Amino acid sequence: MATELVRDLGSPFRELWQELVEQDGPRYACRIFAKVLEAVVELGRAVVVQRLHAAKAERVPVLLALRPPTPARNLSIPEMPVVLQDIEVIASDVKQYDALLGGAA
Repeated sequence: MATELVRDLGSPFRELWQELVEQDGPRYACRIFAKVLEAVVELGRAVVVQRLHAAKAERVPVLLALRPPTPARNLSIPEMPVVLQDIEVIASDVKQYDALLGGAA
């Protein structure tokens, strides 16, 4: 049944299914693919296709790519605990994290 469904959905679902089966086997692939199908129902096929393409291009896990973006929340100074109000957070570069991992790609 999965074979027919994947065939009918076409690209990029067919390629995703093949990758999931090759990586983790058919049982786990079914679990992940069920979540992809839920996303198609919730978000629509076009949105899911777009997110799957972006996930592949950016090498992001599929389920992470399908989650809605979390809106940024800025706390005003009065909402912050007093001990945190004077701390300045500087954005870092992801490449620095990669360097800590020994240059892992």
